[in-house]
Amino acid sequence: DYSPNVEVVLILDNGTVEDRARNPSVRTEVRFLLVELSSVPDSMFWGILAVVLTLVVVTVAAAAALVHFARLDIVRRSTPLFNHLILISNLFALAAIPSFATQFSPSTTHHLREASCVTFPFLLCFSFVTTLSLLIARNFRLHKLFNNSQLTKVTLSNLDLLKMVAVPVTLNFFFTSLWAGMFPPKVGISVENNQWECEMDMSTGARVLMGLELVLLSVVSITGMFVCYSVRKVPKGWHEARHIAYSFLVVVITAAIVVPSFQLTATAESRFLLVSVAIIGATSATLFFVIILKIIAGHRTGTRVGTTDSTGKGSSRPSTMSPPNASI
Repeated sequence: DYSPNVEVVLILDNGTVEDRARNPSVRTEVRFLLVELSSVPDSMFWGILAVVLTLVVVTVAAAAALVHFARLDIVRRSTPLFNHLILISNLFALAAIPSFATQFSPSTTHHLREASCVTFPFLLCFSFVTTLSLLIARNFRLHKLFNNSQLTKVTLSNLDLLKMVAVPVTLNFFFTSLWAGMFPPKVGISVENNQWECEMDMSTGARVLMGLELVLLSVVSITGMFVCYSVRKVPKGWHEARHIAYSFLVVVITAAIVVPSFQLTATAESRFLLVSVAIIGATSATLFFVIILKIIAGHRTGTRVGTTDSTGKGSSRPSTMSPPNASI
């Protein structure tokens, strides 16, 4: 009977028939109790999954809206390519939630559970670094424009910014890929918590890679906070700088709270809820501050590129004044 809470007795014969006849103590009796492993309740899983699917639909709708309003002045000035990349990065973060849930599902196979132990941190780190790098690049452009004290010509193309983003993203992919390929975590059962857990390889090589990844995440976070602080005094017409800073702070603060809290939680239910709420909150903040507010503002103003200004002359220039000789 393999149902939970059933005591099982095993008799281990540690010798030959003659040994047991002379000394019955070679027969060892082992007793243990089968317990039900902790798992995520179905109601919680399906509820969280419904929220995730809703956010996926909203993300796709936001991408379609950006395409629809592509000729609006406020959308065009916000680097549409980076907006779409941020939305894609959000989808990677949302995909980490069902990946994490498979670790605690009773019906999950051992191989799928081992794959989840790798894909969950891989997706989270990739999304974290990519999103923050894109936000940093966008605010760095404003930093170079408005903190240009000498009023020199500033030229930063999308390709220049993409090169900046590619550096931390590539390093993150390199570190996590090496970690997953050389030191993948193993699946084990926690006796204390009665649940499946990913047991990390703590060899020297694994520690080095995890240390490098931690340094990378710290550098990206600190750099982003510096750039957000540097654009705090941009003209009021450029709301984008503040919206990006709000989104950046939400993501970083959420990560700073969740990582230590995750180590303190014990049950599968609490861990899944903590991780899901954190990811949903961070992706929703990015979606709202960086994308949705821009779509709403663009829809309200309705100012399109090439429309006539108050003098009746055609103009494609942004309504907010820029420093002389500064071009982006």
